[in-house]
Amino acid sequence: FCGGHKINFLSGTVSPIKTSSEQVDFISGSFLYTNSLTLREVGVLPEDYFMYWEDADWCYQLKQSGGKIVVLSELSFVDTQDPTRSSFAQYYYVKNMLKFLKKYQPAYLLTAIPLIPVRIGLRILRGQFSYASAQTKALIDFVFCK
Repeated sequence: FCGGHKINFLSGTVSPIKTSSEQVDFISGSFLYTNSLTLREVGVLPEDYFMYWEDADWCYQLKQSGGKIVVLSELSFVDTQDPTRSSFAQYYYVKNMLKFLKKYQPAYLLTAIPLIPVRIGLRILRGQFSYASAQTKALIDFVFCK
């Protein structure tokens, strides 16, 4: 894994890219490298996300300002902070994904929000009740602006 991701705005999901020739929407914050000029122009990573999606937000701002995202596929890393590993992470991943879509692509909330109950149902079928609960809470908190 070389740190780059592609965003599927329709579903509100991301997928890692495998090579530097693929289109990249953002680079994981743990693998992000930039210079001070870019930080002055774009700013630091946004603080309105507790965890997850702040790197996507920053890269989106960078691309909107005409910046480029480059992946060095000869470098790789293993991200041990997989958002599927805890209900705490599930909550912030889902809530912040919705926050990101609302900020940059609000029309896609019309497709992303209805898919969340489907994901919750799949979690329940797999016996992942704490994950289903966390995703449900994230959806409710987002809808009611908590």
